[in-house]
Amino acid sequence: MIAIVSRELLIGLRRGAPYAVLFLNTALLAGVAAAVVALSGSISPWVAPGIGATTAPTPDGIVSTLVAWRGPTLFGVLSLYLCAVATLYAPVIGARSISYERRVGSLDDLLGSGIRPLGIALGKLVAATAQSLLVLASGTPIFALVWIFGGVPSRVVVLSALILVGWTLLMTALGLTVAACGRGDVLPAAFGVALGAILLLGSTLGFVVALVIGRGASAALVAMSPLLALLLANGEHATAIAERLPGATLTLPLHISWTVGDTIWSAPLPGVAAAGFALLAFALLPLAGMAIDPYHAGKVSHLAGAGSRT
Repeated sequence: MIAIVSRELLIGLRRGAPYAVLFLNTALLAGVAAAVVALSGSISPWVAPGIGATTAPTPDGIVSTLVAWRGPTLFGVLSLYLCAVATLYAPVIGARSISYERRVGSLDDLLGSGIRPLGIALGKLVAATAQSLLVLASGTPIFALVWIFGGVPSRVVVLSALILVGWTLLMTALGLTVAACGRGDVLPAAFGVALGAILLLGSTLGFVVALVIGRGASAALVAMSPLLALLLANGEHATAIAERLPGATLTLPLHISWTVGDTIWSAPLPGVAAAGFALLAFALLPLAGMAIDPYHAGKVSHLAGAGSRT
């Protein structure tokens, strides 16, 4: 598997696409930084507390709450942006890691080298995820603005990073699996991005619909949405915003609890969401390996049956 990872990184980093996306991401975030600096200079000191303070004494509305918590708010916005980048970029890189091998005819050589199809899929998942995380890492310098505006606890940083890594793994595995099951270059990548967008927006929309019809804030629905999980990584910030929503009586599920025997276990919901995304990513690998393997038992069983009938 190490040979597959090294080969994939060598080939992938020789292409121009990762560097073009890195440049575009850096340029966009530079524009965001300039806008944040301009906006912060235009806010009246009677509306926002001094730089370095995290909260205002008495925020009385959603806008004043966002301004008072401007450090955590900016951190949340930037985290959501990186999640959107992963949704658009990671499936393309995952799909291309398979479609490129098929196009140049080297996939058969890899299979003939003795490496198991599952090992090929795992190696490509690790390498493609590393390339996607490199793009996400290019956006980390702008997070320095967050600490100028008060910062966030280290626990929030760790949980948010785990969610982004887990979601990137899942998006990469999705693109890889679609490309393994399909043919062509553009169509599998586009289909993987479409599926990722549906998962991203559909899980969040399901949470909103559940609230509208009075079903409450389900922890399972929140754990399925990376957007909601990122927002809940900073529980105090999310609770402060929820309390300022018009007519809101929302209790956010910040932890998931379960009982094993006589023991009750509990874990932060964002951490559970991150682990769930990673587990789903690795659960897709057997399907990708089966699609890559031309001699999988499920593909040749009908040939064996035809031979026995003759």
